[in-house]
Amino acid sequence: MTTLKTNIRQGLRHGPLLIGAVSLLLVACQPTTQKPVEVTAPIIKDRVSVTQQQPAKPIEDNRTAILNAEIETDNQTTDNASAQNMAEDKAKEDDIEIVIVPAPTPAPLPEPEPDPLDPNQFIEKSQSYLSGTLGKPDYQFVQDSVTIAHYNQPACQMLAFLSDVNGTLKVIHIDLRPPFLGETFYQQACFKQLGTRADEHQNN
Repeated sequence: MTTLKTNIRQGLRHGPLLIGAVSLLLVACQPTTQKPVEVTAPIIKDRVSVTQQQPAKPIEDNRTAILNAEIETDNQTTDNASAQNMAEDKAKEDDIEIVIVPAPTPAPLPEPEPDPLDPNQFIEKSQSYLSGTLGKPDYQFVQDSVTIAHYNQPACQMLAFLSDVNGTLKVIHIDLRPPFLGETFYQQACFKQLGTRADEHQNN
């Protein structure tokens, strides 16, 4: 700095021409103040949203993002493999011949059983009405001007006694007996079988 001042004094002796040079020298010797340079970190776009800019993420976050991307890639590969397997299974199913077995024909419903027939309804009815309901008797005979008509069933015997009433044979009495002497008479079974006989006669 002493040398600089000495030079300045000598320069003043040489005249005003050296004033400009000195001024430039002083300016050159002054310390310069540099404006701080702003360093901006590079902006990294988010992997999912390309429209929103976010500051740079730490290294650990970047590693996590990479691991997540690898997991998503594995899941997508698994999904693609599953879809391919399903497609192959569907193709195999298409090659299988499907045989349609018709449903079995339902069995016909049983015909309703005829109603039991109470033979007492023939009292005071004509012979034509009796034969029109039960058909011709299994056998009949006349005893003391009374006609006896026999209708034999497995469960019973029905004897209809007919007599002349004003020129017309009409039933005046009904007698029910077991099929054979000494056996038990079952009235319900007898009435049911008489009803079946009447129904078959009407259908024939």
